[in-house]
Parts: sequence; structure tokens; C-alpha cells
Amino acid sequence: MFLALSLISVASLLLGGLTFMSQRNAWEDFLHAWNEQERVDGDYAPKHRETFRYHHRRFRRRTTVSLLIAGVGVLLPVAYHFMRTWPAMSVYLWLVIIFLLVWIMVLGIMDAVSTYFYYLRVRDDLIVHRTVLEAKRRMLEERDQRAGGGDQKEE
Repeated sequence: MFLALSLISVASLLLGGLTFMSQRNAWEDFLHAWNEQERVDGDYAPKHRETFRYHHRRFRRRTTVSLLIAGVGVLLPVAYHFMRTWPAMSVYLWLVIIFLLVWIMVLGIMDAVSTYFYYLRVRDDLIVHRTVLEAKRRMLEERDQRAGGGDQKEE
């Protein structure tokens, strides 16, 4: 039992550490791209403030989950050890582990819901933008047809 628990503990420590580093690298890449876009278009940040807030909140949620996974990995063998030496403390540690696991699930659900609604808004904005561009295209085509049609009638 202890060997299996130790393997789970090591796996969750590795998973937590790797996902933390991955999220940190993704955040740094996002910031680099954001700063580059701000350098090119000086008015970029105010127009896209919601995008920045979404990515910052997502980064915080995901790094928190990574650290909680690593924390559970640390607490598992400790709680198992206390089961034999100090059973009352073991109960509290298992309750903390259960709470952390539930909190990880809550953050995961919050991340999924937040991502869904963010990209729903992005999709709606793109649909509006596409409609505007299609209307402009139709207007230009009609203008070109009128200009082209007028030339044909004169010849």
C-alpha cells in the first residue's frame, strides 16, 4: 500500500511541477506576444483589456491547480505515515487532502466554464466583424458593377 501511495505521490509531484512550469512558460509567451503587439499598435492594450484579464485569471487558476496537485502529492505519504503513528492527526490530514481535491475540481470546472464563455464572446465578436466585412464587400462589388456596367453601356 505504501509503495503505491508513494508512486502516486511522486507522480502528482511531477505532474504538478511540470504543469506549473508549462503554465509559467505559456504566460511568459503570452506576455511577450502582448508586449510585442502593444509595441506595434500603441492602442492595443485598452482595446483588448478583457483578453488580458481572461488570460491572467486562467494563468492564476491553472498555476493554483498545479501547486495544489503537488501539495496533495506531498500530503499523501505524510497522511499515510500518521495513520500508524498519530491516527487523530491522520484524520485531519485526509480531510485536508479531500478538501484540496474538491478545490482542484472546482477550479477545473471554473476554468472550463470561463473558457467556454470567453470563447463564446470571441465567436460572437468575430461573427459581427464578419458580417460588417461581408456588407462592405457587397457594397464594393455593387459599386464595381455599377462602374463596370456604366462603361459597358457607353461603348
